[in-house]
Amino acid sequence: MKEFAPLLHGYWYMFRGAGMTVLMAGVAVLPATLCGIVLALAQVFGITVMRLSDAAVLPYRYSHYAHKISDFLDDASAWAVDDDGRQTVKLDLESSKTLAAEIATRSTALEKQIDENVESGRWPDASTAALNDRLTHLEQDLLDESGSPAEHWYRHVIYGWNIYSLYDGQPLPGLAEAIRLKDPIDIRPLAAPQYR
Repeated sequence: MKEFAPLLHGYWYMFRGAGMTVLMAGVAVLPATLCGIVLALAQVFGITVMRLSDAAVLPYRYSHYAHKISDFLDDASAWAVDDDGRQTVKLDLESSKTLAAEIATRSTALEKQIDENVESGRWPDASTAALNDRLTHLEQDLLDESGSPAEHWYRHVIYGWNIYSLYDGQPLPGLAEAIRLKDPIDIRPLAAPQYR
């Protein structure tokens, strides 16, 4: 066995060297990618935390959201048309579009008031805590808890996940599902929501 020891020892170093080369290549490529992703997420999270902690009033801008809702409603008209250009269900989105325009007007006015009060030094004051609370919970107000557990994937009334296309999101998921099922009873309340 002693005569084979140098040979085995040499193979050991060869295998160890090859293994280290493969390991180092893996360490250089895979973790670099993962490290880049983690670093980018940490930077975004860190900037967000710093921005939110320094803000007198939380920097949520719902006017952009309102414009996206208007865009979604404009696109929704095409959802009720089949490949041959025939309308599959009757869809009247005018009251929804009016409501989206009102949301845009109100959110723009609120943002202007916030900017003026912060720039003039009137805010922060005792009322900003309640405003920040309301801005924070506004997104939660867009959840619809009335659906069945089978429809739980689209609780958010503005944007949800489309379970039929894996990764794509679905604007106005309840309305899109009602159109897909050609269910006019479900379409009416979703196309003409009541302002609260």
